[in-house]
Amino acid sequence: PLRWLFEKVARWASRQVPSENWRGLSVLAMDGSSLCVPDSEENAAHFGRHYSGKYATASAYPMLRMVWLIDVHSRLVLAARFGPYSQGELTYAYDLMADIPEKSVVIMDRLYHCSPMLAPLLIGDRHFLVRTKSNAKWRVLRSLGQGDDLVEVPVTDEARAANPSLPTHYIARAIKTQTPKNEYVLLTSLTDELRFPVDEIRSLYRERWEAEL
Repeated sequence: PLRWLFEKVARWASRQVPSENWRGLSVLAMDGSSLCVPDSEENAAHFGRHYSGKYATASAYPMLRMVWLIDVHSRLVLAARFGPYSQGELTYAYDLMADIPEKSVVIMDRLYHCSPMLAPLLIGDRHFLVRTKSNAKWRVLRSLGQGDDLVEVPVTDEARAANPSLPTHYIARAIKTQTPKNEYVLLTSLTDELRFPVDEIRSLYRERWEAEL
């Protein structure tokens, strides 16, 4: 009943506070966290505890792992998945993907840089913007500007064995981004360089911190 109530209220609230569009797209963010739950035998049995340190000390309270989808401008939580702490964050994220609406761009950190997460978002008018991992590989098709390339990203055989519906590769845009501390690359399905200027994409990625806050 509480899940039904949350989903009904979240859908209603998102209509009452329309998202501020960016280039015709709603700007969303997906991120994970963990929360303590009341210390009971039932919660400990279902959610488990976090173990840390040399002696694998258990947390004082049982903990759950959660992934949520928010509108970065209103900060409304549009959808969430949670469960036992032992499950990885991506497990809940895969299930949450069905809640990502059309005409949106979802911003994610580098944990989510994997083909099973990104390739399904290429269907319809849904887009991703994600920081890449250091070992990311692709083939440059052509340059769209300084530090801005159209690339072909291969999908691993392992990923396709787990999900045969995935393509052998997909087209994306790799954008080098420099900060005062370091340089990293953003990967995005916003491949139209005229509709989506590169400097605006670099600035847009900072909106991901709304999920952290």
